Amino acid sequence: MDPKIRIKWWEPYRETLKTSLAHLREAGMLRPVFWIRVVLISTSITGLLIAAMMLAYPGLWLPWPRIIAGLMVFPPAMALVMAMTMLAPQRIEVRHDGIQFSLGQNSLRIRASDIRGIALMQNQSGLLQLTVTFEPRQGLLRTRTCIVSPDVNRDALDSLIAYLAHQATRHSPPPASKHH
Repeated sequence: MDPKIRIKWWEPYRETLKTSLAHLREAGMLRPVFWIRVVLISTSITGLLIAAMMLAYPGLWLPWPRIIAGLMVFPPAMALVMAMTMLAPQRIEVRHDGIQFSLGQNSLRIRASDIRGIALMQNQSGLLQLTVTFEPRQGLLRTRTCIVSPDVNRDALDSLIAYLAHQATRHSPPPASKHH
């Protein structure tokens, strides 16, 4: 396999948005209760820190308008960061030595030796989906999926996937034997 061969694409925007919304739903970040907790916890922690500072330094002057503004700005700033992450499409790069998924400032690099299974298949929407099962640490299996852009050279991607699948079978541990 030529080490210079790289296939890169941006995941179709609609699929990235669907995935981001699903992750936010799973984490509970789309419910008002989550945001109420964020405000209450941040206000409580700030209140405790202010009380500790005032006990440690009697007569301390505090910029109350800035403190209140900081408490009011935190939840909208967090929502803005989440929205920006949802708007950024995922970038995928497949190479002979592994796969890299990049979203915003986050990046996941999966080495070929960590891959335990890899497949290209049609999903329910009729789009081509890449599914990678990998083991970043001993005994911990993870799966990552993404949608392949229609602009990708399918033959080149198939050959790289076949190569990575072959590498995965070479690096996977042998099945445990049963001794009586």
